[in-house]
Amino acid sequence: PEFMNKVFDMIEQDYGLGEVFNPIFLDMSLAVRGATITKGNAHMIANLQILTSLCRHKGLATAYTIHPDFIPQVAMTGAQVPTSTLLGPFLCLSSFPQECLIKDEYFSDVTKLRSIEPIQNRFRDDIRTVQTAFHEFIKTLCRGGDAAKKRVVEWFALAVNLNRSREKMMAWDMMSANNGFMCNLCSILLKMCDPFTSGVDRGFSKMDRIDTNYVLDGAINYSTVTALRGEIPKRDTEDWN
Repeated sequence: PEFMNKVFDMIEQDYGLGEVFNPIFLDMSLAVRGATITKGNAHMIANLQILTSLCRHKGLATAYTIHPDFIPQVAMTGAQVPTSTLLGPFLCLSSFPQECLIKDEYFSDVTKLRSIEPIQNRFRDDIRTVQTAFHEFIKTLCRGGDAAKKRVVEWFALAVNLNRSREKMMAWDMMSANNGFMCNLCSILLKMCDPFTSGVDRGFSKMDRIDTNYVLDGAINYSTVTALRGEIPKRDTEDWN
């Protein structure tokens, strides 16, 4: 690590980390687009592990989070987050039948299967492995400094805000991310809460690190969630009357 850090420092001084690594970051993201639970998930894990190793250098963590495609400065829909951001493709692994070929490859003739449980367990393990690798990468980015951590939080807020329609019973698929992406996103967010919710920290020593005003500063759009806003839209009260 010390040798590599010196190499990265030299690159930063001579060329700039973004100049050298931005194309690499983009290629690593593009390489896993289209990966499925049956093909490409090992490549996805390998790329996440490489990125985690690279971004232990704080300069590279910052360079990754200020990459133009980390949070593209263009209008997007929720459906574009998985494909148009650097992090998006790493959360697209899915076992939902409408999003991959599981049915055709593994369950084309269920009469010949003695048990589907081993196959189910394999898929669950594969998805958990990717989620764990992604979680480690996110933690590494957050350790890159306040600026990198802020950008990571902004990316999560973007993914949540653009997929607000998922709160409905019937979401519009053309405008929101697919089921696999949303399940992985929620899993990662829950993993990020582990230090506060897992019960390991029985003295609640980390509770003071939670920004209790975050939900009130406008980062997350709660305008359509009346239960969280603590109020009832006027149109609803008129309907009740």
